[in-house]
Amino acid sequence: MAVGKEDVVEILKPRTDNREYRRIVLDNFLEALLISDPDTDKCAASMDVRIGSFCDPDGLEGLAHFLEHMLFYASEKYPLEDSYSKYITEHGGSTNAFTSSEHTNYYFDVNVDCFEEALDRFAQFFIKPLMSADATTREIKAVDSGNWDTLEVKPKARGMDTRHELLKLYEENYSSNLMHLVVYAKGWATSLSAGESDWTCEFSFFKVVIDLTDAGHEHVEDIVGLVFKYVHLLQQSGPCKWIFDESRALGGACLCRIFWESTKFEGHTDKTEPWYGTAYSVEKITGSIIQQWMKSAPDEHLHLPAPNVFIPTDLSLRNVLEKVEFPLLLRKSSYSRLWYKPDTRFSTPKAYVKIDFNCPYAGKSPEAEVLTDMFTRLLMDYLNEYAYYAQVAGLYYAISHTGDGFQDLVETVIEKIAKFEVKPERFAVIKEMVAKDYQNFKFQQPYQQAMYYCSLILADQTWPWNDGLEALPHLQADNLSQFFPLMLSRTFLECYISGNMEPNEAESMIQHIEDVLFKGPQPISQALFPSQHLTNRVIKLERGISYFYPAEGLNPTFHQLRSVEQLGYITVLMQRNDSGIRGVQFIIQSTAKGPRNIGLRVEAFLKMFESKLYEMSDDEFKSNVTALIDMKLEKHKNLREESAFYWREISDGTLKFDRRHVAALKQLTQKELIDFFDEYVKVGAPRKKALSIQVYGSLHNSEYKTDQTEPNEPNSVRIDDIFSFRRSRPLYGSFKGGFAHMKL
Repeated sequence: MAVGKEDVVEILKPRTDNREYRRIVLDNFLEALLISDPDTDKCAASMDVRIGSFCDPDGLEGLAHFLEHMLFYASEKYPLEDSYSKYITEHGGSTNAFTSSEHTNYYFDVNVDCFEEALDRFAQFFIKPLMSADATTREIKAVDSGNWDTLEVKPKARGMDTRHELLKLYEENYSSNLMHLVVYAKGWATSLSAGESDWTCEFSFFKVVIDLTDAGHEHVEDIVGLVFKYVHLLQQSGPCKWIFDESRALGGACLCRIFWESTKFEGHTDKTEPWYGTAYSVEKITGSIIQQWMKSAPDEHLHLPAPNVFIPTDLSLRNVLEKVEFPLLLRKSSYSRLWYKPDTRFSTPKAYVKIDFNCPYAGKSPEAEVLTDMFTRLLMDYLNEYAYYAQVAGLYYAISHTGDGFQDLVETVIEKIAKFEVKPERFAVIKEMVAKDYQNFKFQQPYQQAMYYCSLILADQTWPWNDGLEALPHLQADNLSQFFPLMLSRTFLECYISGNMEPNEAESMIQHIEDVLFKGPQPISQALFPSQHLTNRVIKLERGISYFYPAEGLNPTFHQLRSVEQLGYITVLMQRNDSGIRGVQFIIQSTAKGPRNIGLRVEAFLKMFESKLYEMSDDEFKSNVTALIDMKLEKHKNLREESAFYWREISDGTLKFDRRHVAALKQLTQKELIDFFDEYVKVGAPRKKALSIQVYGSLHNSEYKTDQTEPNEPNSVRIDDIFSFRRSRPLYGSFKGGFAHMKL
């Protein structure tokens, strides 16, 4: 392929794809795929660099990943730290990156009208990043998880300068001939990338991504033609013998590795890996040993897969007589309620089915919750024989009171439920798995434990993990055999069907399920009594009070808090939604500071934000509102994403399918925002309801004991016992709770 010229490549694409593609190679050998999408509401770019963790210098493990982090800081053209991420966020976008063994990938998306500047800021990653000494030191501390030791202490002991090696790694490897760019926009492409992605030991994908500019929109046919003509060229050329010979030679050099992990090896190992302190041993296994194992292995009648009954034969698109914007209540009975939304956007022969079994007996006690968990796992275990065939056919399902897929798969799942029996040998396996999961809870990271305690405090009728662990040893196969008929004896099905399915087909599917469960010669289930419909109740906190729950860890705004304040690698500010009750949540995990100190820094951050909010110019306020509106108006990318959004509304019972609130945002004034912040969010806000979960890790055990002797701050309440606290508090009303109030 001539450098700087376009090869004529035929690009093959689905008939429903109206985007245009073009592949180019720049004079500096950078390969780019340009994609023009006239209907896109976002532009995007992705740059893949053919360097990963395998290129880490000896003694500086993690340097390639660390370099990925450093490129986000600042550049010669845009020297203000974090200005790239700030610009992307303020203009309705998102950005991230990842480092694998042989690749580092950077990507972002942003509003269409801001793409040109966003791309220019993105390009500085690969032109002139600053990577100052001060920023390098702060990022080493921020990344945490042993990096201070591997990127600072040990290199210094060996006479190595981390920043020097960082700059050297960048200069020697971040070369345009090792980069692939993809640009996705409304015109000529601004980026192109291609390469292997999403690989496992069983499969991998070759991915080509192109992002286009406005000008590219006028040359879509050229862009698409170039990429697909090259694919066609490969098809015409056929496999090359020399490539096959090289691949075979490489394949012959591959070694088989067997990893065996068990707690039984404690005290029988002779090595320790340096990063997490994991003990291990290495033993050589010869071919003769493998042959011996094969001869002594039990005869399990191994066989090749049978013909796949789930392969679809009808991929035609159903006719939609009217354009339905939101889910509608298509059918209801005393047994079920069916929400339905045909596919009016994606034009793919796929359907999405959610079925929620509302079983009042499933969560009545810790024992019931454990038995329900074991029932669903055992059901999935029995379905394993179908899992491979279903996934090959592009169908996916999960049993956690829900299932999704096409008709044949749904019928298979329902049949297994109807004919469920407890096999003692499989029960023992599942019980062991459940026990390990419960026991592993105490090895979760502190921030995960904090999120668990938060949910346990706020959600009514939930049980602690240690109650389940205590109940588990006493449960036997007979207990599950007696429990699951009771669990299914009263149930109500909340159903959602969307995609390439006509209304009569959706109704027929749910009617079939009702016939199997409720109307057979010996019905498995009966309709719920009106008093049995499940609710989602959330604890109501008192206004003007800050509650806090301190706990010892069980294990023997991002840039400011993470990189400047050095509070730790995990810093998240996000919305929280507890069954329709919404709030704002900080999640911070730090090795440097204890929970009490982190709480003080969050208050300082809110005070800083308060000042910025008061000083914000009118133009800046309007710009932020516009960015938020653009984010709200962003279209769902696929059927699964759209269905997950609508299902959350159905599951919570809120049924606010048009949750964009764009009209209200357009009317919002800066004074209204400040008034809301002053009333509900700022430090000392009179109507603020606050809950702080403080998990003390092993590094801060001494602080835990000291902090317990400190007097409570004014207007703060310490929670000593979660369940006594829950019983003492009123509850919010439940949005979820039955079907009597619903009307067609």
